[in-house]
Amino acid sequence: MLNLETIKDRWLDHIKKLEGGYLHHNSGEKDITNAFGIYKGANPNYTDLWNYYDKIARSLNINKPSAMWDRSELKRIQDNIDPKIEKDLSWSFVKNFYKKAYLEYLPEYAILISVADFYWNSPKNALKALQSALNELKNKYPKYLNYPTLSIDGIIGKNSLKALDEVSNLPDSIKYRIFEVFRVIYHQNEENIYRNLYAKNNNLPLKGWLNRNRNSFDESLNYIG
Repeated sequence: MLNLETIKDRWLDHIKKLEGGYLHHNSGEKDITNAFGIYKGANPNYTDLWNYYDKIARSLNINKPSAMWDRSELKRIQDNIDPKIEKDLSWSFVKNFYKKAYLEYLPEYAILISVADFYWNSPKNALKALQSALNELKNKYPKYLNYPTLSIDGIIGKNSLKALDEVSNLPDSIKYRIFEVFRVIYHQNEENIYRNLYAKNNNLPLKGWLNRNRNSFDESLNYIG
């Protein structure tokens, strides 16, 4: 089984690059988002992380709530952040966030990177893309794969785990070729989901989503084999 912990630093560096890499306020949101894209408004209970920023703010005589920090204050706080402490505190959140993604059951790290990146952005859609890819893979390689056709519900249950187990245990002579097809199908499914969402609301950031999908695909190449 795979272990996200083994690629902790590489994965966090990847997230940090995609999410901007600094403390900021996103338009339309009520509180801060950190360098790794962790939004306080949606995740207020990670108090060790938010208390760390508050402590820095107080040391700089910034005593108002984080929701009220302006750009210059955010920059001053950012300039005083210890990157290692911030990374370690963020990792605590990341590990918990991925618990329901079942990343450890994926067949290789290249596919893990692909799924993990989409899951970071849209958990249920990421798992729907995975289930759809598994169905397509089964149809493409019936000689090797015979798990039940999966419901595309974004919930990893026993049938989804059985499918992942079969893919993970393919014969060595064929598995890496099928893994590559799996990864390509997954990214195409991700793009299709983004385009369908945009078709329903063209105010959504389709260009940014597609760029992220391509960046994730490129990043996953570094983990093949």
